[in-house]
Amino acid sequence: MVVELWLVRHGETLWNADKRIQGQKDISLSEKGRGQAVLLAKRLSALKKNGLLFDKIYSSDLCRAYETACICFPQSSLTEDEELNLFNPAEQEILKDQRLRELNFGQFEGKLYLQLSKKERKQLPQLSLMPCEVRAPDGESTEEFKARALDWLRSLPSPGRFIAFTHGGFITTVLNIFIGGSHKNAYSDSFNGSHNLKNLPAWRFKIDNTGITKVRFYMGRYAVIETLNDVSHLELLGD
Repeated sequence: MVVELWLVRHGETLWNADKRIQGQKDISLSEKGRGQAVLLAKRLSALKKNGLLFDKIYSSDLCRAYETACICFPQSSLTEDEELNLFNPAEQEILKDQRLRELNFGQFEGKLYLQLSKKERKQLPQLSLMPCEVRAPDGESTEEFKARALDWLRSLPSPGRFIAFTHGGFITTVLNIFIGGSHKNAYSDSFNGSHNLKNLPAWRFKIDNTGITKVRFYMGRYAVIETLNDVSHLELLGD
């Protein structure tokens, strides 16, 4: 039972450009972000012509992710660019899921990282460090974030090919779940719910706007990361 999962980060927002802590604030795509999404859509259209189809399309319910998904998979036949009509909308509904949201940074959302005090920076959950219960005020811990991501992964039907439009932190968290550290059965144990998430190390990954990360996993056995942060479609986008 093989699952092929495409994880796509949303296009750029003005808050991304400003390096503001975005979290679960519902920020729309910027003009540049929409341009990135159009290039991604044209890439997916070319792949579709070569026979690539997705069984289901998922998206975070936050607008920056859902906007990106809708540009790639229009939910109406009335679009200005016929080239972006990749699939029959009636057959390719975008399934919104709150579990695909970014980490909740609570009261720190909307702030520039450089504006935070030394004390506040220590409260920020660090996705590149060991899982912990540290959280921003009114925010979410990385333990809760991992549990949310794992719950979504377990809900995927098998077998199948799926695409999910989500956020950089979510993609990083999923990759850490799959990598699972040095324990040879870490992935299998985690996915089946028998592994203690506190024992899993975490890795740093560069996840750019509209970057594609593709993972193929064999339910309850092992996973293969086939593509990491592929943004080759952005080569045509000027600065």
